[in-house]
Amino acid sequence: MKQNRKQFDLDVGEKKPEAFKQLVQAPKPQPKRKEVGIKGEYDFGDSGLQAPPSKPKRQSSKQKSPKGDRGRGRPVTLTDERYRVKVPKKISPALNAKLDVLEEYITELSDISGKVRFEDIINALADTYVSKSLTPAKEEHFQQELVGALKKIK
Repeated sequence: MKQNRKQFDLDVGEKKPEAFKQLVQAPKPQPKRKEVGIKGEYDFGDSGLQAPPSKPKRQSSKQKSPKGDRGRGRPVTLTDERYRVKVPKKISPALNAKLDVLEEYITELSDISGKVRFEDIINALADTYVSKSLTPAKEEHFQQELVGALKKIK
C-alpha cells in the first residue's frame, strides 16, 4: 500500500504507549553516618613538622677515649699515605669468592698474621706474576715504571 507522504498520520490513539523503564534508580537508604572526632582537627600550626623528642642517651660506664685513640679495628701500620686504601673494592661476588678460595693456595700470604686483606691478595698476585712471567729485562723496566708512578702519586 502506497502511503501519502504529504500528510501526517494522526491516528496515534490506536497504539498503546510502551512502558517507560527508568534508567536511574532511586538511591538506597544510607545507614547513619558515624562521626569521628580527630584531635587537633582545626589546629593548623607547624608543630606537626617538628622532630619527635629524642630519648636521652645513657651514659656508659666506660669513658670515651679521644677520636684518634679508639682502639677498635686493626692497628694502622701504614706510614706512607700512597698505600692507604681510599676507594672501596668494586668486584663481583663471584670474583670475591674466587679470591677467597685462591687465598688458601697463595704461599706468599702464609707469613701474614691476622686477616688477609684484599690488597694483600692482589699485591701477592701481582708480585708473583712479575717475578715468574716477565723476563728479567721486562721486570727491570716494570720496576722503573713503578718507581716513576709512585713518585707521581706523592
